[in-house]
Amino acid sequence: MEWDNSQFLLIWIVFSILWILAQRISERHQRSFRIFIVLFAVGWLWMRFNLFPFEMIFGILLSLVTSFIFWLFIGRYNPVGNPDDEGIKVYGMDD
Repeated sequence: MEWDNSQFLLIWIVFSILWILAQRISERHQRSFRIFIVLFAVGWLWMRFNLFPFEMIFGILLSLVTSFIFWLFIGRYNPVGNPDDEGIKVYGMDD
């Protein structure tokens, strides 16, 4: 089995960004975005690149670990606000 580090790094970076974005969007859109991520993994990456299954699975699992670390240190202390509950807040206005 040959490892192509550039493809592995690409998978890791792309999926890390996608999983972190899935954490930071509103709750009602999270499920559809996660379904998009899974379809993206199966459809585009598997067909586009000639990847070994282990390389792709390892890259996705490493991106999940990266996403968990992001949630552990940043995400749980800064929850995503719900745009329906909050209006636009202008600081400095007493109205």
